[in-house]
Amino acid sequence: MPVVSVTNAEIVHKIVYVGPEGSGKKTTVQAIHRMTKADMRGPLRRLSTKFAPGVAMDFFTLRIGRVRAFNTRIQVCTAPGCKDADKVRRVILRGADCVIFVADCLIERLSSNLASLYSFRADEQGTIDGSEAPLPVVYQFNKIDLSEVVEPARLAEILIIGDAPYFATSALDGAGVYEPLRAAIKLSVSRAEAPRPLEVGAFSPGERRRRKKARNSLTALRQEVS
Repeated sequence: MPVVSVTNAEIVHKIVYVGPEGSGKKTTVQAIHRMTKADMRGPLRRLSTKFAPGVAMDFFTLRIGRVRAFNTRIQVCTAPGCKDADKVRRVILRGADCVIFVADCLIERLSSNLASLYSFRADEQGTIDGSEAPLPVVYQFNKIDLSEVVEPARLAEILIIGDAPYFATSALDGAGVYEPLRAAIKLSVSRAEAPRPLEVGAFSPGERRRRKKARNSLTALRQEVS
């Protein structure tokens, strides 16, 4: 759910890139940041963890202008794909408005894609309130420029993505990386409820519990990272 500040007339959406290790999440975010005008983006940062060397998230803020009379920002971040980062990944997913699943088009990575997608769906069940709708997912099929890849339409069938949108990309040179993000932004904005104040009384008991749980998880993560 987006974070709304009525006082500042601002709304912030969170979009998280997930997928197997080495699929191109970090490269995608770096390409988007590099190709975006300086006045529309914040600095690209990398947050590493103490308890799992090599586990990190990359993130930056994208400013897209006014939507529904609110200045709108998008928090773009990656979630680690390695198996020993389940805890970190679940924390990062909390509060997300949309997810971009980055799959590796290489034939040899099919099992990794399936395992990562299964893991994400399990993580999702543990990060959303029972009263909330499932997170919208946009699929990015990366490394389409390489040889020995699965065609996008076939990969969509294998991953059983249904009617979810998917896009073929080559993150290394930035080809096509904006399209999945645009689709995710559109889904996030359309999914958002009408802005409302952030006073405690403005939320239902379930929403207050969800926000408290997210704050506690974030606090725990901050204590473990440098």
